Amino acid sequence: MPGIITHKKIFNDSLKLLLGKKNRSHLTRSIVALFALPEHMRASLFGLLGPNIFDYIPTPIGKKQYGHPASFELHDKGAPVFIQSMMNRINEYEDKNNEWSALQRAYLYGLLCHMAADETLHPYIFYCSGFPDSAREINHYREQNLLFQYNMDNYFMYMADDKDELNFSIEDMIPLVKNRRAAGAPIKDLILYSLSENFPELYKKVVWFGKKKDRQNHAETFGWLDIIPPIIVKVQNLKRNYNEHVRKITREIRYRNFLYSDFLVQYQRPRKTDPHYINLHRESWINPAGSSAIRYESVLQLCRTACEKTVNLWEEAENSLYAKPNEIAYIKGLNAYTGSAEEGYESMKRKNPVKLKPY
Repeated sequence: MPGIITHKKIFNDSLKLLLGKKNRSHLTRSIVALFALPEHMRASLFGLLGPNIFDYIPTPIGKKQYGHPASFELHDKGAPVFIQSMMNRINEYEDKNNEWSALQRAYLYGLLCHMAADETLHPYIFYCSGFPDSAREINHYREQNLLFQYNMDNYFMYMADDKDELNFSIEDMIPLVKNRRAAGAPIKDLILYSLSENFPELYKKVVWFGKKKDRQNHAETFGWLDIIPPIIVKVQNLKRNYNEHVRKITREIRYRNFLYSDFLVQYQRPRKTDPHYINLHRESWINPAGSSAIRYESVLQLCRTACEKTVNLWEEAENSLYAKPNEIAYIKGLNAYTGSAEEGYESMKRKNPVKLKPY
């Protein structure tokens, strides 16, 4: 995915775009009211992390996997049914304004922003950072992919004109339950319900005890979703730790190819941020899958496009939940890796990778 900071910028700008609408419908006002409460905002920002929360599960390197199986599947061909099941779950409630359903809506809207950002920026990221053509290349390209995203994050954090408005804190993106960082029962139920309905094998990997079926309350289970939230905070703080001894240890572990690099690849120092890869000069690039049309958008343009998609998605989802339940065409055609449900991760063929040095 685009890095967490880039996602946060897109979310901030999407909310600003929503608030700036001249002709607000009652649905638009409803979304604004949803985000007004701090606990709802935390739920949205947790949703903004998307399926990548599963990449914080310590996973041994496999022969074919590109990240944790749940994260990979939910970004690729599983994205449409995963999101649609969540919408169906919320649509079943008679009262969509109580705390339980409101937190689920807030999480869903954060997830929709994540997906809109991914499917818009991933084609550019994969074209420039590359992707593996064989199993032995997975770790190399996973590292390059992360470094490319972290360079984007650092640009928005330290160099962008609106960097002072970013207000990024990983702690603020994790819900609090009784002063403990946790997904919380409503969000946990929503995620696990969708997994159990569409991906039973992934559900078994994520849930350890108390597995449920169908429409039972999945919040009563215990598994990785109870462990992941505090891990996210610790790992993100480690990634931005510039102590040389810490970095040496993470490098040694990474080069042994035991765990996925998501835990171990750290951010470049701010002074090493390279704005060239934001493509402000409009260098040509091509979508790795699907159409081979030459494109010239910069990262800033792609972010603006992602914001417009996000606001449209929020309004369509709110309409579907409150006015007329229906499947959203955009969601049906979603693939967070390639931007098209017709072209999955395995369809990517074109790339022109740069080589970024760690740290």
